Amino acid sequence: GSADARHESAFIEVGGLMYLLGGRGLDPVNIYDPNTNTWTDGATPPVEMHHLQPVEIDGLIYIIAGYSGSCCSSEFGLDHIYIYDPVADEWHEGAEIPEARRRGSVGTVVYNDEIYIIGGLEGGHGAPATSFSYFDKFDPTTNTWTILADAPRNRDHFSAVLINNKIYLAGGRHTDSAGFFNNTIPEVDVYDLIDETWSTLPAGSNIPTE
Repeated sequence: GSADARHESAFIEVGGLMYLLGGRGLDPVNIYDPNTNTWTDGATPPVEMHHLQPVEIDGLIYIIAGYSGSCCSSEFGLDHIYIYDPVADEWHEGAEIPEARRRGSVGTVVYNDEIYIIGGLEGGHGAPATSFSYFDKFDPTTNTWTILADAPRNRDHFSAVLINNKIYLAGGRHTDSAGFFNNTIPEVDVYDLIDETWSTLPAGSNIPTE
C-alpha cells in the first residue's frame, strides 16, 4: 500500500509504528512500519479534522483543538476531543471542548500525563480569521479543562515542543486579517512548567527563517 495524499495533517510515532492522520477531507489513518518499509490503512476518523498536533498518552493518540470543515471560510474548531486507539484500530469521541476555547492550528505537548494546548486560531483562513495567545491544560483522567495564563503573543500554524520541563513555541504566524501569510513570528516563547511562568528568548535566539 501507500499513503493517501493529504495536507494540513499530522504524523506521530507510537509503539514503533508511525501514524499519518487527519487532513482536509476524510482519509483513513495510514500506518507506516519502518522495519518493513510498508504502509497499511487504519480506521477513518468519525469527522473531518485538520490543523492539529496529535499527542500520545498510554498508547492512545489524542486529537485536541483542531479544525474541521472545508477551506477556507467554513473551517471551525472541533467541539470534542477525539482519541485513536492504534491497537484496536478504533476512534472514540472524547470530552467536549469548552465552546470559547475551540480553535485549530494549536501547539500541544504532554507533561505528567496532561495535555497543554497553546495558541491557535478561529474563523478559517479568510479575512475573519483571528489567532490567539490562549493557553489551556486538559487532564484526560478526569476530563478536566483548565484555562491557564496566556502566552506572550498570538500564534498559529506552529508546533510546540517539550524540553527539560519547558514548553517551547517557535515559528508560526499571527493571523489578524486577509494578509496573514506575511505575519510570521521570529520570537521563541518559553513556558517553565516548574515555575509556571512565560518568557521570551533574547532576540539573538529568534528563528532565522520565519
